[in-house]
Amino acid sequence: MSNDALYEQQLEESGSYRAAMEKVLIRSFYDNQEDLHDFLFSIYYSFVPVTRFVDRLPRELYELYLEKVYLHERRVRAIIDIADPQDGETALDLACDIGAVGHFLSNQGLAVLGLDLDWGPLKRCNSLWPTETRPMPIVQGNGRHLPYRVDSFDLVVAADFYEHIDTATKNAVTAEVLRALKPGGRLVIHTDNLTRYNLSMRLRKFKDVIAGRDPSKQKHHFAETHTDVDSADHILEIITAHGFRLKKMTYFPGRFKLDKLIVRIPIIRRWLASSYLMSLEKPK
Repeated sequence: MSNDALYEQQLEESGSYRAAMEKVLIRSFYDNQEDLHDFLFSIYYSFVPVTRFVDRLPRELYELYLEKVYLHERRVRAIIDIADPQDGETALDLACDIGAVGHFLSNQGLAVLGLDLDWGPLKRCNSLWPTETRPMPIVQGNGRHLPYRVDSFDLVVAADFYEHIDTATKNAVTAEVLRALKPGGRLVIHTDNLTRYNLSMRLRKFKDVIAGRDPSKQKHHFAETHTDVDSADHILEIITAHGFRLKKMTYFPGRFKLDKLIVRIPIIRRWLASSYLMSLEKPK
């Protein structure tokens, strides 16, 4: 099958880059990996299919595949860790996509609901999970108008969501989350650190200039989907303005060995951490 045909097939099956990566993660946990296809089409959702992998050996591609899976697994586990889920709590996986975070919360003994605006990934959400796991009820809905009563949840998780919406939408969603959370309830956010990516883009352009290549060909693959955010400070300012109290913030390292050191150095981690995790509390 050609790369273009593979791309179209997997686009139809998964619907989004995040869905593709979470599908890879699921298979990694349940020992049902399907060669290189999961890795390849997940890459296609982040970058336009080009010839960057043509000359790579299958072994090298598989190593990259495993690296992607491991990074995504660490992300989900870091989200679960900062959420501090308690048996018997009610939770909302906001902008759940195909529901990886909600699935693992349900395995912690929580009653979890999933909500997403895009019906495409939702159609695949429950069908992707092993039959022994409890199903997560899902709803197609808009975070601006959550279809839930006041004080419905102990926990709301918004993983990789706030960086995709503009300031007005952030305010509307935060107000709705505040309404839907019980007093003392928690909002957990995972968001990309675009400051790091902007610095990386400048470095790549500088290397192109040194090598005599055209730096304008370097494209920020987050430009069209990540809006109105350059650091976690912007999101934190919006959320605390609604009355939330920051309980904890942690920094998620990237895939390089140096990243583990970077996130331990306060003076530079806010710029060079791969992403941020925040736990915020609704006033009691």
